[in-house]
Amino acid sequence: MKGKTRIGQLLNFRVSVPLWIVLSLASGLILAIYYLWPGGREHLKFSTAVIAGATAIYSAYYVGAALRLKLQRDRKDKSFEILTLLNRPEFVQVRRFIEQQLKNHDQISKSDLYKKIVEDADLLNAVTVTLGIYEDASIAIQCDYVDEDVLEQSLGFTLPWTFKCLRPYIEEDREVCKAQELYSEVEKLVVSWTNGKRLIDGSEFSGR
Repeated sequence: MKGKTRIGQLLNFRVSVPLWIVLSLASGLILAIYYLWPGGREHLKFSTAVIAGATAIYSAYYVGAALRLKLQRDRKDKSFEILTLLNRPEFVQVRRFIEQQLKNHDQISKSDLYKKIVEDADLLNAVTVTLGIYEDASIAIQCDYVDEDVLEQSLGFTLPWTFKCLRPYIEEDREVCKAQELYSEVEKLVVSWTNGKRLIDGSEFSGR
């Protein structure tokens, strides 16, 4: 009926007591029993051992949980350090070049794009810096040094898009340098993210 409150609702509350208070009360109880009930002192040995063991287990769990939380925060911090590099002028220059010169990137040959980039020292430096940082980001992810979800939220479009537009240049650069491994790490990242998978373990991103 309306207007009535169930008893269960009145009793639905939580009591949060710090562990040190519980241990203090338990210690006081054990001391009281020890002095007031001499015949039960042998039983107290077992009880004390159980309490000590439980305390050690809880402490180990707490320390482990705190360490995991710190590692997670450290990985996020490292991720944002990488993301701050997006404000470098090299990234802006590469993006402007792609938007202005590579609107129809499928129609430009590898050799023409390669020539256009290498003949412009500033542009070549910007492209090299950009792809190099993306390489480092991929390696950092694979080493579990950063939080991949954070990086994907920010770079999930920009990184694959940049790599796709510069692919003709990358392929020509590999042929000229006779090094097919050039920018292979960022390529791994692009393939994984394009398929909606994390590079670190191949799992799907949440919400996909």
